[in-house]
Amino acid sequence: MKYFANLYGKIDESVYGAALTTTRDFYIMSTYEVMAAATATGFGAAYLKSELAYGGNIDIRGSGACNFMANITGFAPFGGLYLPFGEPSDPENWYNTMKVGSLQLRIKGGSSVGASSTCQIVTQQLRKYASGA
Repeated sequence: MKYFANLYGKIDESVYGAALTTTRDFYIMSTYEVMAAATATGFGAAYLKSELAYGGNIDIRGSGACNFMANITGFAPFGGLYLPFGEPSDPENWYNTMKVGSLQLRIKGGSSVGASSTCQIVTQQLRKYASGA
């Protein structure tokens, strides 16, 4: 996963909002290896704390209610990863499944996968047709 996440570069986004002293989720684009640096824009909070929850949201709260600005970095926008099976512009370089017969995708969950976790797979298949001459 680290190889594919780093293949397309880091996401760098800014979040501006109003933090409370209780849980309040802010939705973000990054979903893998998320890092946050937040600062209060006023005098309402002595510190800001963030709790990361993989899945596109972050909880930012302060010692007091305040406005904040945060820089969020990470990978895998909205939980999506592109897994290349060849050079996209060269069909001859693509992974050839014609001789495989049956190709299976196995999905394994790590230790933090809960009972309500979901996964969606999007695939694309190229079919070559004989030219009618």
